[in-house]
Amino acid sequence: MTPLQKQQIQDFLKKDRKCKSIITQTVADSHLEYIKDKHTAKEMWTALQNTFARKGIRNQLLLRKQLLQLKLEERGTLNLHFLTFDSIVRRFKASGDTLEKNDIICRLLLTLPKSYEMVITTIETIAGSDLTLDFVKGKLLDEEIKQKSKSNMVQENFTAFAGKSNCNKKKWNTSGQKRYTKMTNKSVNTGRYFRFKCHNCGQEGHKRAECRRKEHTDSGKKM
Repeated sequence: MTPLQKQQIQDFLKKDRKCKSIITQTVADSHLEYIKDKHTAKEMWTALQNTFARKGIRNQLLLRKQLLQLKLEERGTLNLHFLTFDSIVRRFKASGDTLEKNDIICRLLLTLPKSYEMVITTIETIAGSDLTLDFVKGKLLDEEIKQKSKSNMVQENFTAFAGKSNCNKKKWNTSGQKRYTKMTNKSVNTGRYFRFKCHNCGQEGHKRAECRRKEHTDSGKKM
């Protein structure tokens, strides 16, 4: 064996140990049983694929159904939606099926609500060769920021209007109460709304001291 071959073997073993370490650290403790007796990174990876990467028509149909049913709710978070979408796409590819770049982008756009229709229309006008999944995600995230900013502005305006309305209502109630109290006091003082019978003529609406008949009688007696 030449020195070059020995060096290549050493380099390979070094990289293999690094890969094994990464796989071991990534796999959950409950799944280490599947790889503990494997000697190379390739053997470990193959064991995990055979256990978890289910292939076949049945699994592909299940994943296609998940993609079709996946929908982002209004005011939902795009980042979380992307994680779910990417996870399904990865499992779909691992099942042995293939998805073209444009097909993945189209499927992602179909999961979005009506509030993203304008940005989707803009994306549709871009040439296919210039269109990438990362570019589309960036455009969608920009649109999400705009929508949240607009929603916050509307909420702030509504809060300010409601606060001003309550303040005006409070002032109106206070001033109205004062006017009512003042009017009531004035009415009581002037007797404008005197509801009892006059002790002179028997009619309601005035006091005996204010009765005109009494004044007329008194003037008649003086004559």
